Amino acid sequence: MIGADILTWLGRFVIALLIIGVGALYGRGWANRQKEARPPHRWQSATFVLGLSLAGFTLVSEFVTLAATYYSAREVQHILITGMVPLLLLISDPFVTIMAGLPDHQQQRIDKKWQSPTVQKWAHRLTAPGLVWSAFVVTFWLWHDQNLIAASRDSAWVHLLEISSLVTIGCLYWWQIAEVRPRLHRPMKGLLRLGYVFAGMIPIKLLGLFLLFGSETIAGGNVTYNTAELLQFGHIIIADRSLAAVILWFIGGFTYTYSAIFLAGRQMGVEEAKPTRARSILEEDETWRAPAIRR
Repeated sequence: MIGADILTWLGRFVIALLIIGVGALYGRGWANRQKEARPPHRWQSATFVLGLSLAGFTLVSEFVTLAATYYSAREVQHILITGMVPLLLLISDPFVTIMAGLPDHQQQRIDKKWQSPTVQKWAHRLTAPGLVWSAFVVTFWLWHDQNLIAASRDSAWVHLLEISSLVTIGCLYWWQIAEVRPRLHRPMKGLLRLGYVFAGMIPIKLLGLFLLFGSETIAGGNVTYNTAELLQFGHIIIADRSLAAVILWFIGGFTYTYSAIFLAGRQMGVEEAKPTRARSILEEDETWRAPAIRR
């Protein structure tokens, strides 16, 4: 048991070092890019730092212990690392800034490998929007299997696999929506992009319903033999899994709903900014007036 605890803390330490390292590279790249004609905006650095901070809270702080103990806290963790954290990180368009933080020889090496036709071909295939969406849904649902949940709680390695797979697929999914560099696909049109956002929210909402009305959870505070925890908030007692289902249903779609509203508003702004269509001669009253009729 002591070995497992040490491995868990070692995992947290590695994740913390990774977050600090990425933050340091971004900060160095930010400073280097200030010399450019069009440096990154300040709001981009703010969202990136906020995303890293939220990742640290979700993956390194004592919240990890809560997520390992309570099913509802685990759902909050999953929602954050597949939704809010990737969105905050990616809308800052961080790839170029992080690359600018690397030494010149490392930049050239990565750029040379990236320009390889084979790498470009496979990267394009593996990040196809349909494939990424399918992997997103399968990965999110897969880690709700009871056997995998038990394995994740018992093994630090399985837990690390769970977290890394969810973070990876979450970043790939929101990369499609944010449409930031490196760009491998044509930008989605307005309505298609909006539909892609909702396509990620619907499976999460459905999972919340399945948990709420499934055989392992009975709403109203009662529990079956598979539900081990009861949570008390003042005079309210609720099953842990019931609370998790409510969280998935009400909070799980927050990031997606906000993004959809933002994209819809921007699309309306684009339509309003289009130049007014020239009036047709058929729309003029004079065209339809009989020749003998004068004003």
